[in-house]
Amino acid sequence: MDIEAHILGLVVKKLAKEATAAELSELDRLLVENPDIGNSLENTFALWDIIDFDTTLSVEEIDRNLGRVLKNIHARINAPESGQDGGDPPKQQS
Repeated sequence: MDIEAHILGLVVKKLAKEATAAELSELDRLLVENPDIGNSLENTFALWDIIDFDTTLSVEEIDRNLGRVLKNIHARINAPESGQDGGDPPKQQS
């Protein structure tokens, strides 16, 4: 398993409040060792802590959005080594 996938797995556990103390320590260590990933996740963690998910989105919206995220993650994990990530093509700037 590559480090990005391992970190993602630990992040999911953290956000779901299912990570053990050892997993949280490992995640902290890995994010320090991989600052690009750590910096990218910093805003996600901050937003996660302040959003009131119970009143912000309906269950249907959450399910729909989670489905999109999981589809994108699955495509990226299973992408061929050709550099294609299976995600949306880059948006053109005007």
